[in-house]
Amino acid sequence: TLNCLHPVQHFLQRITLNFLYLLFNEEACKRFCLFSQVPPVLLDKQFSEFTPDITPIILAAHTNNYEIIKLLVQKGVSVPRPHEVRCNCVECVSSSDVDSLRHSRSRLNIYKALASPSLIALSSEDPFLTAFQLSWELQELSKVENEFKSEYEELSRQCKQFAKDLLDQTRSSRELEIILNYRDDNSLIEEQSGNDLARLKLAIKYRQKEFVAQPNCQQLLASRWYDEFPGWRRRHWAVKMLTCVVIGLLFPVFSVCYLIAPKSPLGLFIRKPFIKFICHTASYLTFLFLLLLASQHIDRSDLSMQGPPPTIVEWMILPWVLGFIWGEIKQMWDGGLQDYIHDWWNLMDFVMNSLYLATISLKIVAFSKVNSF
Repeated sequence: TLNCLHPVQHFLQRITLNFLYLLFNEEACKRFCLFSQVPPVLLDKQFSEFTPDITPIILAAHTNNYEIIKLLVQKGVSVPRPHEVRCNCVECVSSSDVDSLRHSRSRLNIYKALASPSLIALSSEDPFLTAFQLSWELQELSKVENEFKSEYEELSRQCKQFAKDLLDQTRSSRELEIILNYRDDNSLIEEQSGNDLARLKLAIKYRQKEFVAQPNCQQLLASRWYDEFPGWRRRHWAVKMLTCVVIGLLFPVFSVCYLIAPKSPLGLFIRKPFIKFICHTASYLTFLFLLLLASQHIDRSDLSMQGPPPTIVEWMILPWVLGFIWGEIKQMWDGGLQDYIHDWWNLMDFVMNSLYLATISLKIVAFSKVNSF
């Protein structure tokens, strides 16, 4: 059987295919395709130019031989998933004790096969998800297997590039939207709730920069961003500036309208990403301006007074603080506590909101104590 691996290795495709077609009608097919079942007694013997862990499909995946991989996959042959690096099962412990180098190389050979673009395309029901997860797994593995760090990082980049190249094959905006809105549960949800770019968010979660920066993906994001402003990029800069200023000045009106009727035409207009960005920017600049006024004590005559009552500016700041806290709670509820904690920006927001609450609480305590005497 080992000699039959040479055509696979040297791209002798016609010989290999003819051999496999003949072999698939015989019992020897199983021994050829599932050659990973090497007796343990032979694991410490090098009796061929191929190590015992190399099977036909692994070797075909190493050479990215599409035709041979396709034939093997059609016959039910698959690449076994390797155990975790810190696995303490009997098989992993005994294999590592016999030859730790061969054990590590065997794991690397399996991951080289799993990262084959042809194998992912032919064996995975969701090639994008498989590429995302595998690239993330390989990146994490490179931090553990330091001796083979460069190899694992290269395989991780290969998976990322495969996902990007696969997205390059989209030919219309409709195809692109279907891919980027696809969910793992295979359910195409209604237009309003399912048009949330779930696959793109998953790519961001797995840090697939090549996928997110792909031109087709960026073009769709740009069209979503300027949804209500077709041809925005071609407009004069003065028109752009005037539009942003007008929308920014109207953000209090927009906010009240959205709170009253979020499903109205005006409420849906405010939900557009570009409008939300301008309103959020104007709102935060107003908040910073109010903080500046509060720090200067311009509306307080007696600065030596202990436990003073809240000023008008401080009362105006309070809705922003409550809004920030509500936004963080909503984000934690929608994304889950684990995803929320893993984002360092969220931790910074948590500290900032905690300081706001601490300041307000201390002012209330000081005011209540002074007025109690």
